[in-house]
Amino acid sequence: MKTKIYIYGLCNIFYDAYYIQGLNEVYKNFEFNVSKFPAFSQGTFAVIIEEGNQSKKIIIDSRDSSEISTPELEWCDVYGKINYNSKDLPVTYEKK
Repeated sequence: MKTKIYIYGLCNIFYDAYYIQGLNEVYKNFEFNVSKFPAFSQGTFAVIIEEGNQSKKIIIDSRDSSEISTPELEWCDVYGKINYNSKDLPVTYEKK
């Protein structure tokens, strides 16, 4: 079964290069795309991993702020964040 990887095309390619390199090492192939994603703000690092009928939506929020983006948090299955305060995370999303 072939895995397809889509990276939000308006990410900050230089700032997020470490994550892109990791995806390339694990999956060997990915595509920059905007049509598969909501209209996130420029610089958002979002990934969709599709395998068969299953998909996983991932956000890696590397902004130097403790603010968590609600639209991104609602969209994804997994939300990775640096510099966050767990008290600011809505209980509804604590498993992400």
